Amino acid sequence: MELVVGLGAQDLEAPPGPAEGGSAEVSHGWALRSRSRERWYAWHAEGVIPPALPGPSRDDLPRVTVAYLCRTSEGRRQVLLGRKKRGLGEGLFVGLGGKFEAGETERLASVREIEEESGLRVDPADLDRRGDLFYLFPDREAWSQRSTVFVVTRWEGEASPSDELDPVWFDIDDLPLDEMWDDARQWLPGVLVGGQVSREFVFASDLSTVASERPVGPVGP
Repeated sequence: MELVVGLGAQDLEAPPGPAEGGSAEVSHGWALRSRSRERWYAWHAEGVIPPALPGPSRDDLPRVTVAYLCRTSEGRRQVLLGRKKRGLGEGLFVGLGGKFEAGETERLASVREIEEESGLRVDPADLDRRGDLFYLFPDREAWSQRSTVFVVTRWEGEASPSDELDPVWFDIDDLPLDEMWDDARQWLPGVLVGGQVSREFVFASDLSTVASERPVGPVGP
């Protein structure tokens, strides 16, 4: 079931222009009426194909990767997360990853990002692909993205801080979910114990709360 991202004009209202005290430059051009937005979230969560929200289609979303390095220490299963120092998600704990560079595959992008952010070296063959997450931000389209998820259990080196994040090991049964993106509690614990994930999350106007989510079918690389 494919989501196309944009609403009909009847469900939109123009933001105030300079004459009404608004900004001369409005990044999204239109704002959803609150009632239309709530209806769209309900349709999305129920798996109904809703009218589209402004923004790119799922196939056109920017690609990123995220990797979760897991180990056993003193009999406890642990995962390496990083406290973001800057950029999207600053202050939150996240997995290691980031955007693709020109010409990169998802595996090459992931191993490069892991090394840049933590100093750890991973063989692309040791990346265990667990699925994809689709993030839609109707109120800030530039944040919308498709994130490919990997789990890693083999690497070389010791984790060290970088300009991007400070790495911290956490027990898998004691994740800092209150200090992570809101969607993480819905899928990360399962992935870390061997599960797969393929879900789509729509974030509310506060840019931090999941307004609706639903499973999506398998997608290609």
